Amino acid sequence: MPNFKEPPRSALKPQSGKIFAFELAARIFVLLSIFLAAAYFIIQPEELFGISSEDRQAYNLGVLALTLLLTFIADNIASSISGWVSRNSMTESHDQIMAAIEGRSDVTAFGSQAAFERHIENRISLAIEVRNTFVSFRTASGNPNAKDQAALKCYKAFFEAEAAGTTRTWIDIVSYNEVFGPRFLELNKSDFMKPKASARHVLRVIRHNIPTLNFTLIYYDSFSQRSEVVFGWMHSDVTTHHKLFRSVDPNIIEMFERLFNLLSQYKIQPDFNIEYGHENYLRLSNMSDRSGWWYCIGVISGDSEGSKHPAKMISESLFRISFKENGAEIEGRAQWLRKYGNQEPAIEHFSHKADKVSYTEQKMFLEYRSLDSSRKGICVYNFKTKSERGAIDGYLQDSGAERRVQLLGIRLDQSRTYSEDIDEVWEAARRQARSSHISEYLMHNHGEGDPSSSEN
Repeated sequence: MPNFKEPPRSALKPQSGKIFAFELAARIFVLLSIFLAAAYFIIQPEELFGISSEDRQAYNLGVLALTLLLTFIADNIASSISGWVSRNSMTESHDQIMAAIEGRSDVTAFGSQAAFERHIENRISLAIEVRNTFVSFRTASGNPNAKDQAALKCYKAFFEAEAAGTTRTWIDIVSYNEVFGPRFLELNKSDFMKPKASARHVLRVIRHNIPTLNFTLIYYDSFSQRSEVVFGWMHSDVTTHHKLFRSVDPNIIEMFERLFNLLSQYKIQPDFNIEYGHENYLRLSNMSDRSGWWYCIGVISGDSEGSKHPAKMISESLFRISFKENGAEIEGRAQWLRKYGNQEPAIEHFSHKADKVSYTEQKMFLEYRSLDSSRKGICVYNFKTKSERGAIDGYLQDSGAERRVQLLGIRLDQSRTYSEDIDEVWEAARRQARSSHISEYLMHNHGEGDPSSSEN
């Protein structure tokens, strides 16, 4: 069961009636004492001071004036003492409540984004370990790979700090689209990210891409405070949530630690260190960068009887892979040059949503089905993106087909901007294919080096 805490109690005691009675009695006693003394002086002035009958009237007026003055002074002194006691009690109560709120509150909210950024930047510089999430992260502009200057400042605060004799670790859980975005590229260019033996930056990539509540767990080497969690940023295609929170409550921290461990179970590959200072700073990762335009040809060897024939190019396709909020999506166009199973020579437009596409470190799998259900099958892509130009191979096979269509392709030049007109992109893809391994393959196996020159 949760460990519910009692609310802070005020130092003010619920005895206001008794306090008022005591204060009133004290004032009455003081006033009566003054008036009795004044009466005594007025009744027997001759015996006390030898006042003559001629001076008695002036004497009586003086005693009355002095009595009123002393009464006024005594009442003000009593009021001041009472107010001082009351203010001290209220101040003590306020201090106790504020201390209880600051030290025992389960969750506190930041008043603004700027307040949050100042807090986390200052606190992270003192941390020995940070566990952070960037799952399906989006900034207000909607860009899933924005550099996010606030995040870069936090990295700077952590990796620039020195901790003698302590190995400091920052672990990021990120969705696939974050790996090849500009954030880590920008970090690699930063002077403060030079290799340090005392600090490691670990990347944990998960296949999960559904928007989640992102958070940061911060651990300190301190007896006064061991850890805290800040959370609340959740950016998606639908909503941008800006309310941010902080907690040092052990139960809440433990809950987020369990969530962090749960997300870690969906990692797509083993954890790896980012090697800043190297040109290929992600070289320890087995992940392939698949986003962008791809051009692919389909070839088939032999015939249904298994006779040896030169490979025949039966299709070419152009498609774009993008990682949306719910996962990977593929859309494009295929041109069938020859008959394959129930597929006649024709142009086919296709779109595969995230529920039909799955992927691992370097492979992507999808199921396909034609609109009239005359064709269905599976397609497997194997990506190789370590080289300067990304390459792809794999196969597709219709259900019940005796032969597979072998696939061979390239990724289009990422430095170029392509038109939304797919016909223009198609021509650019063919031009790039002529200077790639596709042309060499066709020349060796098909007798033609130009993909666009294949006979229909």
